[in-house]
Amino acid sequence: MIYPDLLVTFMLIGVMTFGGGYSILPLVEELAIDQHQWLTTSELADIISISEMSPGPFSLNCSTFVGMKVAGFPGAAVATFGFLLLPFLIVLVLAYFYNKYRGLSYVKTVFSVLNSCIIAVLLHTAIKLFSSSVPGLSLSAGKPDFLAWGIFAASFLAMFKWKVNPLFIIFAAAVLGMILYPVII
Repeated sequence: MIYPDLLVTFMLIGVMTFGGGYSILPLVEELAIDQHQWLTTSELADIISISEMSPGPFSLNCSTFVGMKVAGFPGAAVATFGFLLLPFLIVLVLAYFYNKYRGLSYVKTVFSVLNSCIIAVLLHTAIKLFSSSVPGLSLSAGKPDFLAWGIFAASFLAMFKWKVNPLFIIFAAAVLGMILYPVII
């Protein structure tokens, strides 16, 4: 029967993937393609595309769609449940102990240090995303693209100073990008 295999496989994937949605892919490839032969590489590529386009967390969508491909709707339910089960239980246990011991001074110290680390990681990620989002915005890429910097500055001001809805800013930036940076297909 495939359901126990799906459950155990996605429990393993759920508890072993750290670092965001795409960190699931090497384990899915190893377990679903190489070990169990549930999918082909082409099918996994299709699942990745569908998972990207679907609302919700990428890794959860990917688990659900692999389960759907392997065993239909019941397979999707089993894979999703397996993916979420162990992380949920771990967080539940950690929350219990946190609530029980959060008043202790060394627990406060540990969380203070963790908060500092999280801020550093988020800042690093923000800088990395900023510098790679538009090649012209990168200061290390050689000559900066002043037009791209202008669009960035206008978007920033519109959002934070004039409180323009971010959806309008994204749409306007996309239209400006298509006009100012035409790509020949």
